[in-house]
Amino acid sequence: IKLLKENGDWYGLVHNGGNNQLILISFGNSINSNSSTAAFVVNSVGSEFSNLNYAYDNGNLIVAMSNYFGSTFTFINFGNSITNSPTVDDIINTPTVSGAGLSDITLINNCGNWYGLGIGFDNKSLYFLDFGIDLYSIPFITKIGSGVFSESPLRIEFTEELNEYIGFVTGVGGTLYRVNLGTNLSNVSVNLDNLGTNSISGQPHSLTIAKMKGQWYGFQATNTGKVYRM
Repeated sequence: IKLLKENGDWYGLVHNGGNNQLILISFGNSINSNSSTAAFVVNSVGSEFSNLNYAYDNGNLIVAMSNYFGSTFTFINFGNSITNSPTVDDIINTPTVSGAGLSDITLINNCGNWYGLGIGFDNKSLYFLDFGIDLYSIPFITKIGSGVFSESPLRIEFTEELNEYIGFVTGVGGTLYRVNLGTNLSNVSVNLDNLGTNSISGQPHSLTIAKMKGQWYGFQATNTGKVYRM
């Protein structure tokens, strides 16, 4: 689930891989609400094991999805509100990334240009996406790390720290990787560190990083219902 706040109200976006539907959950003005409602906002989108992220570009909410089956990325333009109902004209897909089995995507803006990182579960590879100035567009996709992960990667997060662009990836067995792309996203160089395997119960199904009071933290949720802090 991805959470966002709009005009004082909280929403969550979830993809139902069983029916290939994007679901919008409305919490009202409190994330603690026990009377949330859910509605299907986009049908026939994504695939089983799809994952999603989002960003705002020129006032438009753009949702990005990775699709394991078909191995494509999908981009959905919600316009100026998450409550809008996108039509087929608001959805674009990339060509197939052959052999990848795409499992996640993350986005970042640098000096007005949009970039992304994607991961291939099947070929254990890392992909770089260059959108240019328009996030709602078909990006130029480059494999910048072929078979670089020792185990199949499931989730990725991407951030900036001290002018360096850094991604964190969690593998199917709990191994955590740090990907340093350097300081210039228009000419990336890849430096990958294996940070070891965490002692967790179950398979990691999510990865979130956050900074508080100068300290970085990571959070993983697993298929056993447990959440771990790093």
